[in-house]
Amino acid sequence: MTESRKLNLPNAINEGQIKLLIFDAFILLGEELGNHYESKITPILGKNWVYELARGRGDLEYNTTDPQWVLVEPLRNPTSPTRLTLPKGPGFYNRVSTLAKARNAYFHNNNNGSIEAALRVLELLLEVSLAIPLDFAGNAYADGIRRLNSLKQGEVFHGGESNLKRVVLLEQQVAELEELANLNKELIHKRQVVLEEALDDVALQQEKVRELEEKVGNKDQAIAQARKEQEAAEKLALGLKAEYDAKVAELAEKEAIERQYKELLRTLVESKTVESINSTNTKSNKSDSHDVAPGDNWPSEKGSRRLTLSVNFRELYDTKSGELLKEKFGDAASALANEWLEIKPQGGRIFVDEKGNATAYRGEDLIYLGKVSFWA
Repeated sequence: MTESRKLNLPNAINEGQIKLLIFDAFILLGEELGNHYESKITPILGKNWVYELARGRGDLEYNTTDPQWVLVEPLRNPTSPTRLTLPKGPGFYNRVSTLAKARNAYFHNNNNGSIEAALRVLELLLEVSLAIPLDFAGNAYADGIRRLNSLKQGEVFHGGESNLKRVVLLEQQVAELEELANLNKELIHKRQVVLEEALDDVALQQEKVRELEEKVGNKDQAIAQARKEQEAAEKLALGLKAEYDAKVAELAEKEAIERQYKELLRTLVESKTVESINSTNTKSNKSDSHDVAPGDNWPSEKGSRRLTLSVNFRELYDTKSGELLKEKFGDAASALANEWLEIKPQGGRIFVDEKGNATAYRGEDLIYLGKVSFWA
């Protein structure tokens, strides 16, 4: 069973970030729905049910975590065992059909990348996930919808490091796919040579049988032996042909994935995705601190993390653990303590929120002290 991935939520309205979100949303669907099929069908039909399904249709083995396959398999095959694990009725399959088309559009870069289009896809993914149900995927899609709606309303988000890592991972995957494709091409060429030799041997065995039949007829022992050798050669050639076809199909699949990933990377470059993530991450602290300066009244809630500002030692302590922050963060913690003592000379309790904004009470007023940079 694959480990469920979390979606990297966009921190700005940017075409590349939005397309990356939908791209990963479909990959998540493939993983979650594929695992759903496996968990429901394997206990009934056995662990080889996918292989048997493909063989029965004369196809090569299917990939049960492919976003396209998990949607198209039940959609196009009314007798598919996957249908036994899904809701019934045209309404559900209409959604599946729409998702399959949307998946093709996003994976082949045939969409406008708008936030509205992305919301429609995420809402469909959520509806399908809730109907099956796929709880992890449903929660992830709900998070994605909330984030996009918040971005539409002008909310600013920071911490896009996971999005940057996803872009790096995507580039690494493309590089690996290119390398793997080249290796597979070499292997396919070698298998083609072996297969052609086997087919030549089959032709020679067939000719040998034909000549013997002309000379001695069908009842001679030599004919029986020649036919046995012919059958062995044909069996070997068929096995080699199956292996060759499987490798060719595997290469075609990886090249298709590589093309899709490269199309997405081109979109990321053209829409300046990395720049959009970085620009949002590196905006001035004022955007995170409600445009207030140190010493001003704080217009929001105080943070839940508590520190103690020591007047005697001119240091900061973690109130919960008693840890001296200088021991963990060095001179940066001491410098911060000295800066804050200029604003709050009496020391005392400091509150820090999840974005690193530090506040303290001065009388009845909650005031802003600054940022805890080593936690930001």
